[in-house]
Amino acid sequence: MKKHCPACDQDKDLPAFSFDTSKADGRNVYCRRCRSARRPKSTAVRPRGRPRRVVKVCASCPETRVSEFGVDRHRLDGLNGYCRSCVRRGRSEREATRKPCVISPAEKVRSVIRRPRTREEIVLITGYDEQIVSDVLAKMWDSGQARIDRETRRFKAA
Repeated sequence: MKKHCPACDQDKDLPAFSFDTSKADGRNVYCRRCRSARRPKSTAVRPRGRPRRVVKVCASCPETRVSEFGVDRHRLDGLNGYCRSCVRRGRSEREATRKPCVISPAEKVRSVIRRPRTREEIVLITGYDEQIVSDVLAKMWDSGQARIDRETRRFKAA
């Protein structure tokens, strides 16, 4: 079977055309040779593997040894812009400024009793004193947010 290539204006066999499932016949409009000729050539050639540069300067410190830079395949030289110690320092600074997640005992108990649990299990999971857990469960019981199975003695969120 033959197909016409509009670029070279020739009729060629089907194997000369690459596959394209979006087309009705399942083949590309242009033959392989014309398609590769039409494809733009990339001017920036990215290096493969570890770069051959001997010197690279960190963006925030005077580090210059290439072995101290992590790999970043999106950069032209293939290396991160910051040395590993600066990356670690930045990460620890961001973690130090992060606010701790503090939730109330009621929220923690409510999240624990989504699955039916006994009072002892709730105390172990939350780490709160048994008196605090009892007070929270009593408030949840009064407001209708918690139920108890009398046979198994397990609390469940309503």
